Amino acid sequence: LQQGAPPTHFGAAFQLVIFTRHDLAFKRPIDQWDADFWKVNFYHHCEAKVQKRIPHCTNDQLHVVPGQFFPSFREAIRHERDEHCFTDTGHGCWNAVARRAAAAGA
Repeated sequence: LQQGAPPTHFGAAFQLVIFTRHDLAFKRPIDQWDADFWKVNFYHHCEAKVQKRIPHCTNDQLHVVPGQFFPSFREAIRHERDEHCFTDTGHGCWNAVARRAAAAGA
């Protein structure tokens, strides 16, 4: 996502863009998930001990992004290094993505 990210216009071709690990298995089909796919979705919050170190810490195994918000998402993960957004992990991306999604109307 940082160096080999699709171009910004990539999201316009898709209603939904999903970033996940290739080795995950989901117990329910995506159409049965309790999620609002018109918004940016993270997998889940980190455990409490990590939340103390990284506020609003989220698990980085899955990100679901509406296509129209992909440019904002891409910019957040590429440029918000001070937020712990994919510097050493992706656990701090919530703050950066939330800020940019709000500005884009997500």
